[in-house]
Amino acid sequence: MRPAPSTKPQVLIALVEPSEDVRLQIGELFQTIIACNDSFVLRAHVDEIVSGLRALTMDPCLEVQVQGCKLISEFARSFKELLFHFTETVARSLLLPLVHPRSKVRLAALEALGQVLYCGQYKYTAGVMELLTAYRDPNLVPIRDFYEPSTALNYLAMLISDSKEIVRETFLRTVSDWLNNLPDRADVEPRLAPYLLSGLFDPSGEIQEFCFEAIEEIGQLVEKEKEKEFRERKQFGVDADWTAGGRLVNLPLPLPFIRRPRLGARVFVRNHVRRFFKPLYAELRDWRQTSRAKAANLLLVSVVYTEELMTQHLDAFILGSISAFHAPEKDDAPILATLRVTYKLIGRFCEARSFLPIVASCARGELVQHEFAFLCAIRALTCLIAGQFEAVVEGVGIGASKVNFAKDVIDLLGQPHILEAFDRNTANEGIALLNELLSGIRSKAIPSEFSDIISSRAGALTRTTWAILSHGYYDHSFVLGAEKVTNLHSSTKAFFSGLPKSFSVVSELGVSPVEVNESFVPVDSGFRALATEMLYHTLVIVMPERVDSALATFTRIPEEALTTTARNVLLRLAVTILQEFEAEKSLPPQCLPSLLRLVARISLSEVSAPHKKEQDILRLEHEAFEFLTHVKQFLGLARGELLTNDFTLFLKLVMAQSRFMPFRRLKSILELLQATISSTNWDSSASALVHIAQYAVGTFAERYAEAKEIGGALIGVLGAAIHAVPTSERSKWLSSQAKPVLSEIVRLALDEKDPELRQELCDLLSELKRTTPEPFIAEMARAQSNGQLAKEEFLAKI
Repeated sequence: MRPAPSTKPQVLIALVEPSEDVRLQIGELFQTIIACNDSFVLRAHVDEIVSGLRALTMDPCLEVQVQGCKLISEFARSFKELLFHFTETVARSLLLPLVHPRSKVRLAALEALGQVLYCGQYKYTAGVMELLTAYRDPNLVPIRDFYEPSTALNYLAMLISDSKEIVRETFLRTVSDWLNNLPDRADVEPRLAPYLLSGLFDPSGEIQEFCFEAIEEIGQLVEKEKEKEFRERKQFGVDADWTAGGRLVNLPLPLPFIRRPRLGARVFVRNHVRRFFKPLYAELRDWRQTSRAKAANLLLVSVVYTEELMTQHLDAFILGSISAFHAPEKDDAPILATLRVTYKLIGRFCEARSFLPIVASCARGELVQHEFAFLCAIRALTCLIAGQFEAVVEGVGIGASKVNFAKDVIDLLGQPHILEAFDRNTANEGIALLNELLSGIRSKAIPSEFSDIISSRAGALTRTTWAILSHGYYDHSFVLGAEKVTNLHSSTKAFFSGLPKSFSVVSELGVSPVEVNESFVPVDSGFRALATEMLYHTLVIVMPERVDSALATFTRIPEEALTTTARNVLLRLAVTILQEFEAEKSLPPQCLPSLLRLVARISLSEVSAPHKKEQDILRLEHEAFEFLTHVKQFLGLARGELLTNDFTLFLKLVMAQSRFMPFRRLKSILELLQATISSTNWDSSASALVHIAQYAVGTFAERYAEAKEIGGALIGVLGAAIHAVPTSERSKWLSSQAKPVLSEIVRLALDEKDPELRQELCDLLSELKRTTPEPFIAEMARAQSNGQLAKEEFLAKI
């Protein structure tokens, strides 16, 4: 048996006629012969004509190849029956111009090939298609392949990826013509359908629109041929369950789908997707980014046409494509976006029970086993959830099936091995999943469904929320973005708002505060339970007394258990509470004292040596400062609630953190302290004010740009501090507290060389003398007694 010839294009080397002009004249001679238009005359010489035309198309000269392609096209159009047995031979001769570097040659070859394929109907057309797609029966291996390499070129794949838009458009128009008009198109549909579908994501918008309309025309032809099969379905309006009786058929689809494809087009694509899905899964793992992108896009458009019948492909589809959700490279971002849309459509079209067990197995590492399996499963499930809640009619609820789906997802996330799988690398994806789930329930479920989900799954959802936040937002690395955390807070706040006030996270998790207080480990379930208790009640803002009790429990934690990690978590929680109440412009009165005691305990106590790391200490200082920047607006509201000891703690925190404050923030803190000072707390507050003022004076000369801003704050602070001291104690207090500040300002003014800045300092001293003259009188007396003439002269001028 003669082996099958290679699919490599052939070119004539030993030319009988070396002159190109003569060969062109030979082509014109063939043109005259074909123009006779008498098949009876040409039938006896068809073999010679075909050989001549083949020689022209395989000629090395560009113009001769174009001429040969045009002659073949005309001959095939006029004498189709004469080329019946020569279909494969002529098609093989067109391989060379199909891969020519010049686009006009490729266009001429495409036109010729489009006509040749009509010549071998019901016998040779399928063979030509196998040649063009480089298909070979895997059970037939030529003996020659064991001894030398063979070439297999997919010419249709090369044409669909051609760099010239006109070539791609001509190719797709040719394919559309074959699929509409070939009598034996059923033999070639499985091989041509993927290429027409690929045109739907061509870079050219015009080509996309053409391919969509071309598939619609094919669908119309399918409906006409199978009219009896579609008659009842059309007459009775039978449609898929996801459409809700036709009310959801207009849900948006990705471009270029301007509307839902017609029934015949969907059936046409559905009949062929199973043939190319498996190769696409392999393409998604290809090392070339372009191959992965094309595979992802082809999967997307296939899902759009297949709709609910994707259910029968989900086992292989999810296992074959879910790993592509791990896209570490920046170039993979479009592929990831395409996959997200694909899975969202699957969630819209398919029932949850068909895909949730598969994704759950992938998340547990049972079906897909690699280090990113959990990450991929969470991303896929997020998209599926979005699709599920998208396919819901507004105002009628999500229905029993989607209620059960929401419960099953929460149960899945609440399983211990799933909670343990969350880490800093997957925390963002966990937040996205919870946001999608909670926003879908909140926006689409009716109150009874909402209440049912909350009352039955509150504990599992709470455990999941904390597991994600503990590895991200509250973790010492703080890897989550503020916007994502804010979105999660708003979602969980709406979810938890439906819980009864008697619900307790600590009770739900089976850990009591007493047990935690006796044996505390920062990462154990008790710590997480209490942290979640505080987070939960902060988000709900319905039981502030529970927050206070949780804070009180934390202040009783043994000193040896306060590692830097634990301190960071608690400080982060304190900041979160203030941030949540900041939006409400209100704070329960008893919360601020408890927060101050907790933060003071964490910030002012010494970290034990085994847990002392410079990086962690710096982070603690940063968190404490962040707390102070949020607490300042509540001091005015809660001033009457703060006891002297609590205010003293706050002042100690401010003094400890003053060296970390930016200059402008220090000004606001000074003004805040000036407003909070009173005759009842003058002893500690006035001393703290002077301490901070002294620090501000020390940086005054270095920040001339802000000198005017800080000067007013210094005057106000020192004036408030001096006037807050009782008259009987003022003289003694001035000599011990105000003297260092005044002496520092005078020294800076005497040493300053810049006349403008020196004048600013003099103006500051003049204002201080006007408001509080006592320290200046004492300072002048000391200068006279010590013989400091320059200082005495300077003070006399002021």
